[in-house]
Amino acid sequence: AKSQEDGLARIRQTCTAYGLWQEWWVSEGVLEIVIGDLEKPKLGMSDNDYNRVADDADLIIHNGARVHWLMPYENLKAANVESTVEAIKLCALGRPKRLVFISSTSALDSDAFIEQSEAGTPISESDNLESSRQGLGTGYGQSKWVSEHIIRAACARGLDAVILRSGYVMGDAATGVSNLDDFLVRMLKGCVQVGARPEIANTMNMVPVPHVAK
Repeated sequence: AKSQEDGLARIRQTCTAYGLWQEWWVSEGVLEIVIGDLEKPKLGMSDNDYNRVADDADLIIHNGARVHWLMPYENLKAANVESTVEAIKLCALGRPKRLVFISSTSALDSDAFIEQSEAGTPISESDNLESSRQGLGTGYGQSKWVSEHIIRAACARGLDAVILRSGYVMGDAATGVSNLDDFLVRMLKGCVQVGARPEIANTMNMVPVPHVAK
């Protein structure tokens, strides 16, 4: 956002659409907007905001990324990889912080892992992902793979971090509320509208958003 006011308006509009917004978040001061940019040093924050986060925060949830299925790695590196390095630096400054990195199953989308999964062999969370060092088809998946390895290297040097790979995050099964701009939701909507579907067979990892949030 260009300003705190614009950032707050965006959050209010989104949360209102999902039926979640609570005005007391603002009136009681529990929500504060910090302006930044994932592609810039210090995550684009002002020196004052950066120092406040470094000294006061307990937890950093890195869920920001440039999501694009056609752009090459080079176009996504700044927003998706260099921002991870900046988040690690921030965790090491001031008060010690835990880093929660939201990754993606795109980091495992190689032929080797697909064959392992289809064979019924579980893929452990402790897997070193060497089977997807080569063969990832998207720059996005490659950027998540690199970020995960950087975090693991930092953990070996003392960083407190966890990596979560959520798969496709879908809507709330109880209310039906969902992100209407999501690729998969748009495809399903299109299938309903035209009364047809692509002649393809594919397995997708889909999880409802309440489960991911929990």
